[in-house]
Amino acid sequence: MDTESDVFELNNEESNIETGIPEINTDIFDIETGIPEMNTDIFDIETGIPEFDEGDIETETDVVYSDTRLPENVLPVAYRLDFYTSIENSTFDGKEEIDIEILKETNSIIFHSENLSLSNITISNENEILKPNSIQYIKESNFVTLNFNETLKSETNYTLHMQYSGKLNSNGIGYFIEEYDNEDDSQSRMAATQFEAADARRAFPCFDEPQLKATFQLNMTVNDGYNALSNMNVVEIKEIKNLNLKQKKYIFANSVKMSTYLVAFMVSKFQSISDKYNDIDVSVYVIPDLIEDAKYSLKVAIKLLEFYENLLKIPYPLPKLDLVGVPNLVFGGMENWGLINFRSESILWNEETGTDIDKYGVVTLIAHEIAHQWFGNIVTMKWWDDFWLNEGFANYMQNIATDVVEPELGI
Repeated sequence: MDTESDVFELNNEESNIETGIPEINTDIFDIETGIPEMNTDIFDIETGIPEFDEGDIETETDVVYSDTRLPENVLPVAYRLDFYTSIENSTFDGKEEIDIEILKETNSIIFHSENLSLSNITISNENEILKPNSIQYIKESNFVTLNFNETLKSETNYTLHMQYSGKLNSNGIGYFIEEYDNEDDSQSRMAATQFEAADARRAFPCFDEPQLKATFQLNMTVNDGYNALSNMNVVEIKEIKNLNLKQKKYIFANSVKMSTYLVAFMVSKFQSISDKYNDIDVSVYVIPDLIEDAKYSLKVAIKLLEFYENLLKIPYPLPKLDLVGVPNLVFGGMENWGLINFRSESILWNEETGTDIDKYGVVTLIAHEIAHQWFGNIVTMKWWDDFWLNEGFANYMQNIATDVVEPELGI
């Protein structure tokens, strides 16, 4: 099959790796644990086409779903994601469980995935474990369709299990890698995410539309020397010995309901400074050499949290708020819930060398992204044609907030 074709259909014939035909294997599901076992050897880096490890699957010719929006027959409720990121190899592997509710009777489940290798796909509940009899991939919409012989009845619940692997990209979207220079002229690497508007699907298979809010529980395994951050607070860090490789597994608390584009995580050697606003832990993470110039941003972030809570009478709902300075970030800032990314220089201000114009830029940008924690994160547009309202509120509020927390700037 031509790798440029729009639709890739899985079947039970011998696969031709050279032509990029997907394969599937759903035979190594672990019945005792309910967790699929890892298989990460089949990622097609060159074509970016999802591949599947072949198994005993009967194939039928199914009608290809041709809409550009997900059908309204399945509702994601909760995601559980278990990542391993290798900064050294620019790769990541993951296991995933998605709790779903069937809203309308169906024989198929459709979700998004882009440039990922998927394997060991099943759905299960307390009564049964089902394998798809065929799988289709539509390149233009990034839809993966799982077709089942069995009818999935409305008002029933299943857990979708799968494994995936991918490569950290260098274009600043999805799950990406960045290199930066240290003060001693050495180089370091870090990985971060940028999912707005529709790039969460590049990091993990998901129902990647803003109205489909769900909870997310993440585990991040990293090699020794690195730390991990995500939207929620860390509840446990486990030391892991994997052959001769020392690793740490960061286990994060379950999130509030949120859209996929607001999910975020990061692997780095950054350092942080922290303080508290009421019971909320507020931190700024930057390259270690820049930590002194991040103190002003920490002070401003705490003032802004207080301002928005008092103005809106809606408490900030998470136990922590992290501001992260990402080298070479494509955008000035991104309002990931509880883990806001900024271009590094955008949140740095030096009291001795910085100007009022520099200070104004730092304050307004932080005010804009923290405003989104309410306008966009708590209250979210149903679809992207209302995106202007998201940004309009944040743009309006950034100036009001700046005038209150730094009145000497004369906004």
